[in-house]
Amino acid sequence: MASAKRRILLVEDLMMPRRVAAINIKQLDCDVDTAETGAEAITLFKQHHYDLIFMDIGLPDMDGYTVTETIRGLEEEAHAHTPIVALTAHADKEFRENATQSGMDDFLSKPLTPDKAKTVLNKYAPR
Repeated sequence: MASAKRRILLVEDLMMPRRVAAINIKQLDCDVDTAETGAEAITLFKQHHYDLIFMDIGLPDMDGYTVTETIRGLEEEAHAHTPIVALTAHADKEFRENATQSGMDDFLSKPLTPDKAKTVLNKYAPR
């Protein structure tokens, strides 16, 4: 019997990077939900269990740090933890500190390639 697919939330406001990343994740035998805004990501998180979240930092309504802090607050109430991996074009020291302080588990520089996605899935959401 095959194991259940991992369910991933991909938060990315830009259409093309979102489409490419979703395809790369789906090719790794995962189900992918996508969100274009922080508010949409929080709503989806409340409605579903995710094995992993890929979080863009620059969103139109709030930054990925704020979304992560909100999700971490919701998780405290539920005594749960979903790995959150930041996606950004800027991986400088300040970004890394902000990512850690907001509760993110890891970070990747864009684009989300198949190899990067596979590495992160194997580390944070193994089968």
